[in-house]
Amino acid sequence: MRKLSLRPVLGVMIVGSLGLVALCGGCSTSASTSGPPTTAQFANTVAGSFCGSLQACCAAAKFKYDPGSCVAQLQANFQTTVDSVKDGKVIYNANAVAACQQALAQREALCSNDGGAPPSADAGFIDAITAACWPIFQGTVQPGGECQRAQDCKTANPDVFASCHTDPRPNSDPIKKLCFISTTHVAPGGACRGVPATGSFETASCESTMGTCDTSGAPPTDPSAGTCKAFLAVGDTCGGPSAGTCNPTTSTCNFQTMKCTALPNIGDPCPSFQCAIGGYCKTAMGQGTCTAQLADGATCMTGGDPRQCANGEFCQPITGNPTTGTCTGFSNHGIYDISPRSCGFGPNGSGDEDAGIQPPAGPQSNNDHLWFQ
Repeated sequence: MRKLSLRPVLGVMIVGSLGLVALCGGCSTSASTSGPPTTAQFANTVAGSFCGSLQACCAAAKFKYDPGSCVAQLQANFQTTVDSVKDGKVIYNANAVAACQQALAQREALCSNDGGAPPSADAGFIDAITAACWPIFQGTVQPGGECQRAQDCKTANPDVFASCHTDPRPNSDPIKKLCFISTTHVAPGGACRGVPATGSFETASCESTMGTCDTSGAPPTDPSAGTCKAFLAVGDTCGGPSAGTCNPTTSTCNFQTMKCTALPNIGDPCPSFQCAIGGYCKTAMGQGTCTAQLADGATCMTGGDPRQCANGEFCQPITGNPTTGTCTGFSNHGIYDISPRSCGFGPNGSGDEDAGIQPPAGPQSNNDHLWFQ
């Protein structure tokens, strides 16, 4: 199971044949009823719509909901992207909003941070929301062109990630920011590279659930060039210089047998201190046992397995107690996290210190696949 990675995320609306109908019962929106939102209407409209859906989920879970904090946070996020259109390097496609909203509505209806099974290879590893929402904001600057932000950069499809930064290669301008793009989710057998070739501004990365980039055969003149190599299966030989890599989510290399061995399940011993997904290695008297990960708010050990808390959280120490903490942190609390925190302090809320409307303090959510960055 996995969470969708979106930062920030468009709100949810019900789209009718006559226009847009917001789901936010008490929120103020400025959407036109005669068509999709203009750039002036976009941020307020989608923020109010998403927050209305969040309100329904909070009510179902019997958590107190604060509409003001939700709308203020998301409106500020969306407005940053809308403002990039004013510079003339980003095109806003209002006609693409409806499909995006429909995909988001289906996802939000789950009222869960768990987005279900990840997209398959047949779908190109692109989730439904990314595929639907990607066309709304389109950059126009080609790779290697000068940019101010990642939104400015042109990408051919939602499988391509854009970034805007100075060129770190020798003899490059140390000040001018340029567009770089990276094709993601390359399947085994496809070309990959971590550094752009001479004269290029493009890289490619392997689908992380299927394999890694093997550069062992790269020529000295282009050491970054490689080929995506599939993870080894349980029982395959591992450990040698060219043997390959065991799938880290399901197995580990047993260096006694030199074979990929399945990770132990909950209740099994964990001699390698690794466990299958959903578990962590809890040790006592030098012995480890795979134990179910701890939920948000559970008591944890600050010096324990960093994977003891579920959903990518970490063990936040309790003041005055150096060994005991609470599974909370800020990591992975995305916009679909239906909890007292998200309902009371908005989808980006991380606690009372946010006062309901400020960006979260401390480490940010890792929901950072930017389909309209």
